Amino acid sequence: MVDWYAEHANADFRDDVARAVGATPERVVPGHATPALIGAVAAAFVRPGDTVFVPEVTDGLHARVSAAHGAAVQQVALRGLELDLADGR
Repeated sequence: MVDWYAEHANADFRDDVARAVGATPERVVPGHATPALIGAVAAAFVRPGDTVFVPEVTDGLHARVSAAHGAAVQQVALRGLELDLADGR
């Protein structure tokens, strides 16, 4: 029997990643590409009316996905590897 469901097909991958980073397999969420993972995170955490801060130096996907979930998007500068939240535009 062929099992087409990704959660079963990714079991070995999740086990290997969990072992490598010291986590449990339940905490590993594989995705088919970055856009799929960004969409999944937005669907889980972004609600209409939320404010989402995104760095100016991005491809825009984070902003588009957040806006599609009803968030107000504010672009901010990066200072090193941190978002400058005081810079919200």
